[in-house]
Amino acid sequence: MILYISKRSKYDIGSVTHFQALKDIYGEENVIYIDFNFSMPPKNEKNYICYGKYSGRVERLKRVIQRNTMIINNEIINNLCNIVKDENIDIIFSEESTLGAFYKQVKKTKKDVKIITFYHDIGADLFRQWRKQPGLLNKIENSLSIYQEKMCVKYGDYNWVFHQADFNKFNKFYGFDPDVMIPLASPVPAAIKRIQDKEDIQSDKVKKLLFVGSSYYPNVIGIRWFVKNVLPELDKNIQLIIVGRGLEFLKKEFQDSRVNVVGTVETPVPYYLDADIFIAPLFDGGGMKVKSIEAISYGKCFVGTEESLHGFWEEFSDSVRNKFIYKVNTKEEWIAIINKLATQDTYKFNKTVFNDFYSHFSYETMKKSFEEQLKRIDKESK
Repeated sequence: MILYISKRSKYDIGSVTHFQALKDIYGEENVIYIDFNFSMPPKNEKNYICYGKYSGRVERLKRVIQRNTMIINNEIINNLCNIVKDENIDIIFSEESTLGAFYKQVKKTKKDVKIITFYHDIGADLFRQWRKQPGLLNKIENSLSIYQEKMCVKYGDYNWVFHQADFNKFNKFYGFDPDVMIPLASPVPAAIKRIQDKEDIQSDKVKKLLFVGSSYYPNVIGIRWFVKNVLPELDKNIQLIIVGRGLEFLKKEFQDSRVNVVGTVETPVPYYLDADIFIAPLFDGGGMKVKSIEAISYGKCFVGTEESLHGFWEEFSDSVRNKFIYKVNTKEEWIAIINKLATQDTYKFNKTVFNDFYSHFSYETMKKSFEEQLKRIDKESK
């Protein structure tokens, strides 16, 4: 039996594909899903348990006093340990690296359980960045997250990362290498059929730049930087569309008539289909960016920073790099590339980009890597 743990939403491609791969490999009936997503209501069903959000400030403070992160408390830890024992769990696969107290306790409950942690980012690096945000509680909780990750590394068995940059960060902070790199993967978008036969159709004169992201701190910092430093220097036929949960507050902040802050949408699919150029001005964070792979899976022309292209850039072929996918970091590079694209033919769908996506970042490729690693773990356990 497999215990799968995640606090990520149903829209997080990385966790969704990982969960699907585990079900495909072991059988859906053999995977128990522990959901720490705060947006989901508490629920206890067969093979699915959601604990919901903490009940209030007192409970949140209690978790801090216990030196836990906000998603878990000691009672939940004990409950999970009982599940591991009662269900005879062989493998714990966690998308979260801040559950060190649980790892420590569960190893006392069942010594032979194998724990795989998939690092969507390296918390020792990322949480130090987040501690720069204002608020004492924020600083305390990010410090606790760093502490909990250290225990994850100590008591966990296998450490998996997305790409070389996080591989190097992990080694920097913990003194040894992760076990494997498995790139972020995505299924082929069902809606792509609407534009696949339009690769020879040029975009309109007005070029639509698309930014997609939630109100996650690095996203907000990045798009603010772009609007302030890059947009004023761009060709007048540029229009910027900003889509993402919780970004409505930017409507009052961005006064340029070329900026359309859409904010929360039921689905970003129509915006991906209609975009000419996807932008990702990100300067910190970790892991491989979900919105980057989404844009690439739609065969989009892409302009992003080194941070937004970690794990992608090195895998792209020469027929894609600097022809459809551009890595830029300075203000001058951003302005030059987008202005060049604004005056030349662009397309809603670029087959060369899509082919590279399918070869390196498709669900089928990722699932194969999972199978290989899990077979190795199984052999080591015998």
